[in-house]
Amino acid sequence: RDAQESRGLGDVYKRQAQVVRECRKKNIPVNNASDRDQCDFYFPGIAKDGDTVVGITSGGRDHKLAAKISQAVRNVLHV
Repeated sequence: RDAQESRGLGDVYKRQAQVVRECRKKNIPVNNASDRDQCDFYFPGIAKDGDTVVGITSGGRDHKLAAKISQAVRNVLHV
């Protein structure tokens, strides 16, 4: 069963990489959340207070750190 599940995951990763290649050929921005090198954009953590909006991202390197900093900014803004 483990080998079958591993093979299934390998197929998923291959399909994800294929989708990324096809999108990039057509200049369509794409994200494969499983592989930072296959991400063309990132969704920032947002802290908003009225007209003030702050977006925080770690460039795909450390999502937990970005979330922690986003919460800290929200606390400063009292959001």
